[in-house]
Amino acid sequence: MLNEHQFDLSGILNKENDYSNSPLLDIKGRDLSLPIITKEAERLGCTFKSHKKSIYEIISGDKRIPFLSNSPSSSCVHSYCARIKNIAKKMLIENDVPVPEGEAFKDLKKALAYFKNLGGKVAIKPNNASMARGVTTGISTKEEFIKGWEFAASYSKEVIVERSIDGYDLRVWVIGGKAVTAFVRIPANVVGDGVDNIRQLIEKKNARRKLNPNLVHDPINRYDLIERQGITLDYVPDSNERVWLASVATVGGEIVNFIEHVDNAALQVAERAAATFPGIVQAGVDLIVSGEKDGGGPVVLEVNSNPDISSPTFPGYGAQINTPKALLEYVLKHPSATSKTKKSSYNPAPSYSYTINDHKSLRGLGNSIKFIKQAALRKGIEIEDVDENVFVAKSNQQSHLFLGCMPESTSLVSRIICNDKSFLSSFLKYKNIPYSKNTEIDENTKIYRLALIDNEVVSVLQSIHEDYKLSTEFGVNHKWRESTKDTHHKFCEIAGKVISELFNPYLAGVTLIAEDISISPDEQKWAISDVTYKPFLAWHHYPNIGIGRDVAGALLDSIFKDLDKPNTIQKSIQVKLDDDTISSDITDRVQKSAAKFGISGWARHTNNDHLEMFLEGTPSALNEFLITCQELIGADFGDIIRIVEHNKMAHASFLVIT
Repeated sequence: MLNEHQFDLSGILNKENDYSNSPLLDIKGRDLSLPIITKEAERLGCTFKSHKKSIYEIISGDKRIPFLSNSPSSSCVHSYCARIKNIAKKMLIENDVPVPEGEAFKDLKKALAYFKNLGGKVAIKPNNASMARGVTTGISTKEEFIKGWEFAASYSKEVIVERSIDGYDLRVWVIGGKAVTAFVRIPANVVGDGVDNIRQLIEKKNARRKLNPNLVHDPINRYDLIERQGITLDYVPDSNERVWLASVATVGGEIVNFIEHVDNAALQVAERAAATFPGIVQAGVDLIVSGEKDGGGPVVLEVNSNPDISSPTFPGYGAQINTPKALLEYVLKHPSATSKTKKSSYNPAPSYSYTINDHKSLRGLGNSIKFIKQAALRKGIEIEDVDENVFVAKSNQQSHLFLGCMPESTSLVSRIICNDKSFLSSFLKYKNIPYSKNTEIDENTKIYRLALIDNEVVSVLQSIHEDYKLSTEFGVNHKWRESTKDTHHKFCEIAGKVISELFNPYLAGVTLIAEDISISPDEQKWAISDVTYKPFLAWHHYPNIGIGRDVAGALLDSIFKDLDKPNTIQKSIQVKLDDDTISSDITDRVQKSAAKFGISGWARHTNNDHLEMFLEGTPSALNEFLITCQELIGADFGDIIRIVEHNKMAHASFLVIT
């Protein structure tokens, strides 16, 4: 897929770039992203603030652009999906992006059988790893396969086996959906002089690599191709004989910038691959492209959400590209890539009244994903599972990706800060926000948990758990009292400020300690004790005291702001069962299923031992509920169930009538 201007790659490799005078050679550590990007930011009139864990902010006026290493903070959800290779491949295929044929395996025997049936050479890689860790390509024998499997399995429990494709290992750099540069990555190699052996040639080449800021910490140290060729490091290559050392190019390889030689079709495929993950502002799209005019089309291997920006900035060969400038100019012009302080507000979520007699089983309904899926059924929003943790919520007009309860707009920087409590403490103190994890909880001090959606406080809980200490985590069965209407507006402003400073995770939980949340914080001591980007929704939906708040429903209402609310269709269902068919707990089990699917109404036993139910919900929710009821009862609808449509009764919950 190179264009008609074919060229001899060895000719380009004869002219190595010289960076021996670069001040960046003196930088300690492997990560050049901070000095490269901040230097360019200063040239553009911006300032910066550096934090921990490769996190820093580029500041321009009221714009704060959070960076994680090489890139503006990407979507936590899209970055996860791009990193997990079987998820990424599924999403790329759905977006009509060509990918290698392959599958994921946990069992070596099944993987071997697949390898034999596939025919030809394969590549083996961990399902959850980056930077070519655990990757082996060009495998053609059982022995090589087992060795490659063991290497990949040391990085991930699940291993990808896919067909190897011959061609150039090309990375296309995409910023804001547009390809800005492309470079070939050539596996580690040496060229003989007829005198030195391979070991000596590697030593000389590694010495030259120390003069390139991008390669100084990336010596050639992988030689898996030598072993396959049956030669050793003591072999002396002939003059001008090139010996390939490794099967992958991302470790000890060569970078050659040459976007001018890449066909537009390959660039368009890369742009389409990056568009599959719109929450990633800067993407490194790895492709295999044929160097022959009649070769196959480009194939995408993976999409990297945090590509090493020093690679196109300091290529071993070819023109230097000022990628940091292109990146900063894009994010400064596009508000979606920046973080601004949002004004907080108070917007209580609607009441949640799907009740079950056994309070313990309320929490047992499952994790936050189930509450969001239940809310989607109630609102006529389609749910499509990507895997057990990732799903897409769709309406006719919109589509949004979730990881657990995290919407796709939640950033990696927000997640990293919230997960590291030491980092969270220092970050909030830097922002002049009181933080405490050691305050003693006595009769005058209480713990509160505030849930926020897009910087709006939607639910507030007060802990009523006895003998709880801040040094421990909240348990799933922690006890809470619903306190939303008691909350002073200034505490809502405080929670909103915290979330805004943490780069606005769309759904968040703020834990604070205070004497009384109904009194102004100006009149008492208070402090933030925790922040999370994935609050446990069961607490808010099912508090121990008070009526819960429909946080999941409020989340979908906020995300799907322009959603056309479908009319709910009500149905009354009479179920006739024989005495020996009815189980004693059938009504409780029906009630739990109704709560799962967001069905309101009631169920009761009639005098003649029939089960009668009145149901209200969307058509999709009713259909799912009826299928579950059929499984619970163990009979077909046509045999024992009669369905009659009724006018809407506007029930708020599902009750068992005794």
